[in-house]
Amino acid sequence: MNVSEALKTRVSANAFDTKAQLSTEQITELVELASEAPSSFNTQNWHVIAITDPEVRKKIRAAAWDQAKVTDSAVLFAVLGSTKVVNKLSESMELATSAGVVNNEIKDWFETNAAKFYDDQPQLCRDEALRSSSYLAMSLMLAGQEKGYGSGPMIGFDSSEVEKILKVPEHFVVSVLISMGPLATEGNWNRKPRRKNIISFNTY
Repeated sequence: MNVSEALKTRVSANAFDTKAQLSTEQITELVELASEAPSSFNTQNWHVIAITDPEVRKKIRAAAWDQAKVTDSAVLFAVLGSTKVVNKLSESMELATSAGVVNNEIKDWFETNAAKFYDDQPQLCRDEALRSSSYLAMSLMLAGQEKGYGSGPMIGFDSSEVEKILKVPEHFVVSVLISMGPLATEGNWNRKPRRKNIISFNTY
C-alpha cells in the first residue's frame, strides 16, 4: 500500500476485532515507523505509551466517555508531547552527527538556537508539544494502515485523569489517544467524503 492509498482508505474506526492481538515487536515497529515524523529543530519531543494491560485500559475507558474502542482494539496508544521541547535535543543531534548527517558546528547551532527560541515561552512550548506529537500521531495511523490495521483517534477524554492513570510526567501533554488493530467485520462507517474547497494560492 502506498501513501496515497493509505490516506484515501483510512477511516476513524470505532469497531475493532476484540480477539485480535499485536505482539510487542509489531507494536514497537509501528512506533518506530511513526518516529520518522518531523519535529521542530529535530527535537523529537515526543513519547508514546502503548497500553495493552486490560485493567489499565478499563480505567482509561472510564475517563474517555466510555468509548468501547479504548478496550476493544488490539492496542491503545497515548501520544505525548513534551513541553520541555529541547530536553532530548542533544541526544537526537548526537545521532545525526554520528550518522554523518551534520557536523558538530551544525549540531551546536541547532542546540543553541532551539534553546533560545523556546526559552521562557510556555505557550509556544505547549503549542510545539501538541504540534510535533500530532505529526507522530498521524504517521502512526498511516503506518498502521499500511500494515492492515484500523485506527481510531480520540480527543474525548479527561486528560488530567488519563495522565494520572498513566503516570505521565508533568512536562508532557497527552495530545491524542489512538486505538489500533484489525477491525471488526461490521460496525464501522464508510469513509466520509472530503471537502475540496480548502486551497487558495498566495492569499486567502
